[in-house]
Amino acid sequence: MRRLLSCCVLLLAASVVLPLSAHAQAFRTYIASYGLDTNPCTVGSPCRLLPAALAAVHDGGEIWMLDSANYNPATVTVTKSVSILAIPGQVGSIVSGGGSTALSIGGGITVTLRNVVIVNNANNPGTNGIEMTGSSKLIVEDSVIAPLGKGIYASAGGTISVSHTAFRNSTHGIQIAGNTALDVSDSKFSNISNYGVWVDGSIASTTATASVTDSVFTASYLGVFCWTQAAAVARATVTRSSFTSSAYGVASDGDGGGTAVAVVGSSMFGGTSTPLLQSGANGAVGSQGNNLNMGGVNSGPISGVAPI
Repeated sequence: MRRLLSCCVLLLAASVVLPLSAHAQAFRTYIASYGLDTNPCTVGSPCRLLPAALAAVHDGGEIWMLDSANYNPATVTVTKSVSILAIPGQVGSIVSGGGSTALSIGGGITVTLRNVVIVNNANNPGTNGIEMTGSSKLIVEDSVIAPLGKGIYASAGGTISVSHTAFRNSTHGIQIAGNTALDVSDSKFSNISNYGVWVDGSIASTTATASVTDSVFTASYLGVFCWTQAAAVARATVTRSSFTSSAYGVASDGDGGGTAVAVVGSSMFGGTSTPLLQSGANGAVGSQGNNLNMGGVNSGPISGVAPI
């Protein structure tokens, strides 16, 4: 009887302990320049780098950067939903280097970046800032992304929301393709050598869409570009935004059986050689009205947009 009772106690203990150990990850983890990856990633004993904090955080949890430092040794691959946040006033950076991207986001998750700086390694350059390799949800707020090949690139679907973020000194600010939907608000694109926002219709039978509001494009080649080279759709709406000191403001180029449409309203074009550009057999640029052109010359047929 005593032996049977002991066995029952041991089984009961195991049934209690196993579920707890299976959920040992924390909702909130911390990293710091003085941390160690062998630490438990708590606020008192922070880890040093993002991969260690990602391993320790629960799906849907938060990672806090406690001070100014670089927090990745190479590409950081994210496969769980997480928010990565830097303490206000600190520079929590993620660096692209070694010919690779800084942050790679898998499919089926939600990732939030707030107050984060993504930069390129000047001594050992990388490629892009953020790449979404699967259909996920990405939210970027109050951050800086520069200088890189592409600040953000997504071609596998999903949604991207960008607000109060600066893109500068890069080849492209944001490029989306496939069934990806992008929303940009209150953001700035400066010194972009090609396209600030590129809605890329190069994947057949897909629709890429972008909405740009209250944003600034300056000293760049082309602000917002809708382009197709396959039987795809690329659409963009631009509202209450400004384009200055650039070659082109908003453009569409529809070829390859696809459709590229850009609609602009309540926006300003100053020092822009060609504010609106339409080209290609299936490209269209529409003016919703209330736009201000400070002297540039539009190219191609620019249509009006009928009210809904």
